[in-house]
Amino acid sequence: MTQTATESTAGTAAAPAEAHKYQAINPSRLKLGEYIRNIFTATAHEGTLVEDALNPEYWAHVSEQFKSYDKIELRADDGSWYAEFMVLDASRTWARVKLLNQWDLTTADTSLSQATLDAYRFEFKGPHKKWCVIRNSDDAYVHEQLASKGDAMAAIGTLLKAGAV
Repeated sequence: MTQTATESTAGTAAAPAEAHKYQAINPSRLKLGEYIRNIFTATAHEGTLVEDALNPEYWAHVSEQFKSYDKIELRADDGSWYAEFMVLDASRTWARVKLLNQWDLTTADTSLSQATLDAYRFEFKGPHKKWCVIRNSDDAYVHEQLASKGDAMAAIGTLLKAGAV
C-alpha cells in the first residue's frame, strides 16, 4: 500500500521548517576597523540641522575622501547636537549617508540653567581670541581662545562648577 505525502503526515505534527544554514566567519573576513574604514569628525556650520546632512550635496566639498562604511561624527558648531552617520556611497561631488544616531545636547545635558547662560554670551572674536565667554554684567572676558561655541559653553560650565566665576 502506498501513501501520498499528505496521508503520511496527516496524523503527525507538522514537519519542522528547515533550519537556517550559515557558515562560520573565516579569519580572512575579520579585520580591525582602523584598517578597513575611516572615522571622520566634522563641525557643522552654525544653523545646520542634522537633517541637512542627509542631503547628498551637503558633503560635496569633502565627499571625495569617503568610501562605503566610513563613519562620520558630525557636531553642531554651537554644541547643541551630535550625530553619527555611515557612508553608504560616495562620489566626487556627493555622498549618501545613513543617520545612525543623534543626540540633542541641551543646557540640561550640560547642567547649565538658562538663567546662568543668560548671564554670559559666547562670541567669536577673530583668529587670535577665537571663541570667548563674556560676562554680560560688565563685558569682562571670562575665557578666551576656545575652538568652538560648544567649547565655550563647556568652559563656563566647568568654571561655574568649580566656583571660579
